[in-house]
Amino acid sequence: THTQHNTPLSLCPSSTMDVASEEARRKELKPQCSVAEAVTFAAELFGLRGVEAEDVKELDSYDDRNFLMRGTLGGGGTAAAQPQQYVLKVHNGVESREDTCGFLEAQNEVLLFLNEQGVSCPCPQPRTGQPSDGKAAAAAAA
Repeated sequence: THTQHNTPLSLCPSSTMDVASEEARRKELKPQCSVAEAVTFAAELFGLRGVEAEDVKELDSYDDRNFLMRGTLGGGGTAAAQPQQYVLKVHNGVESREDTCGFLEAQNEVLLFLNEQGVSCPCPQPRTGQPSDGKAAAAAAA
């Protein structure tokens, strides 16, 4: 069990929900999120600055919404940070259910662990802010 980031990794038993029901639920719960909303979420929740909506690209995804964007984190420093590419993942509601045994946290823990081992992979960023409206609050809490 890897617990360095306060979220243990563990193997969970399979849900009793059948596969067809699970797939139908995933399609129903694919989030509705525009590029403009994604840019707002990235700024409010993660402090990503300097993102131009016209440069954001939505990536293909089966049941989530993923947005490739370029910007800088924070912005409070004196030296100008170089913009980097980030992917904002707006996940579906299936992975946020209690019976999924921390699926999203496990994904993040694996990425953080691989990064610590020197593997070049995306590194999850911590939330730094709070959403300003109900839709962003629902996305952040999901």
